[in-house]
Amino acid sequence: MNIKHDGQSVDVKDARCATRSCLRVGVDHGVFAAGRGYTRYHDQPRFVCMTRHLHGCPQAGVCEACRSVCVEGVTHCEHCGQQVAA
Repeated sequence: MNIKHDGQSVDVKDARCATRSCLRVGVDHGVFAAGRGYTRYHDQPRFVCMTRHLHGCPQAGVCEACRSVCVEGVTHCEHCGQQVAA
């Protein structure tokens, strides 16, 4: 999903990412390999959440009802609405 952040379209997990503390906007230039640098470039560099891009979204807990993993700052499951066990 893309949201507008500081005038740029940023690829994020969902619309609520704009308010989360883990959002770090950066540019994804292409495929990067350690020790080799960029091995392939995108036609147009993309703005992405670098936290999600490099490490995945931080996990707050697991919903006991549907076993979905919920991200940081969420108290109720984004999938079923039940309380999240931290």
